[in-house]
Amino acid sequence: MKSLVPALALLAVSCGGGGGPSTDPVPATPLAGTFDGRPWTAAKGTASARSFNDPGERWIDISSTALACSTFGGEAQLIGTVPWTTGASYEFGFTKNLTFVVRTDGGIDNKVATTGRMEIISAPDAGTGTIRLRARFGGDFSVEGEVQVEVCD
Repeated sequence: MKSLVPALALLAVSCGGGGGPSTDPVPATPLAGTFDGRPWTAAKGTASARSFNDPGERWIDISSTALACSTFGGEAQLIGTVPWTTGASYEFGFTKNLTFVVRTDGGIDNKVATTGRMEIISAPDAGTGTIRLRARFGGDFSVEGEVQVEVCD
């Protein structure tokens, strides 16, 4: 059992762990921080129903460039599945997380943030919803704040 503890700790660090989760509410400031070590500010994102997901969930896509329902991907984006229920909130972990998507000349590199918090402020069936999030992966990926997402169903 003792040999399992270091292995789990190493796994947590490689998946964006490190440091305990913060249960403090996420501030209502614009979503911003660092993305791959560079300053980053989110623009409006999207929240889409996916046929393979639970009907109460949405796939979110947030980028530094404004996304529309007809837009796929963007540069320096955050992606993940969230419960689409006003008032829902949770701490990130191995099963509830967001992914920092880094596009490079050689392809895509995903950084799964298992440290952070998600708060669904408003989750309408149509129009624009509001989420607050805090996500971190190592020292080069850290964002916090509020962002608007267009519902795309």
